[in-house]
Amino acid sequence: LIVAHLGGGVSVTALLGGKTVETSMGFTPFSGSVSSTRVGELDPGALIHLVRESGLSPEDLARELETRSGLFALSPGTSEVRELLAQERNGDKGAQFALRVFVNDILKYIAAYIALLGGVDLIVLTGTIAERSELVAQRLCDGLKPLAVTSEKIIVLPTDEMGEMANTLGQ
Repeated sequence: LIVAHLGGGVSVTALLGGKTVETSMGFTPFSGSVSSTRVGELDPGALIHLVRESGLSPEDLARELETRSGLFALSPGTSEVRELLAQERNGDKGAQFALRVFVNDILKYIAAYIALLGGVDLIVLTGTIAERSELVAQRLCDGLKPLAVTSEKIIVLPTDEMGEMANTLGQ
């Protein structure tokens, strides 16, 4: 099973026998796939360059990587996928680029996890973007066709993150 959570944050997780065997998240939520405002996977040399060239403090650099990176930095000034899709429909090349990076990054993790698992029985897309953007889900399905992943192996599963957090905190 592969679960791709596509919301403000993005994570992809491979499960075998109900246990996580790999996840796109690293030491912090910064790593992994590009998300709305988080940078995603980044060459450590880029961090050294940013520190040298920008003069940012570690705290300021962390804030930039968490709140002003990802889709926000790649696009014409938005981190919202629905806005990027609208801009793309209007011919905006920056929006088209940001969406291509977003989808390709997710596909990279899913493809790697299919190889790691030796195949996949089901891919679950969840989170606000998966639930509300049929076009993003379709692009992911199309991107997985060369791996013989049919649309029957991909489902969109609604989630209630805030409700789950409230339940967890209330226990």
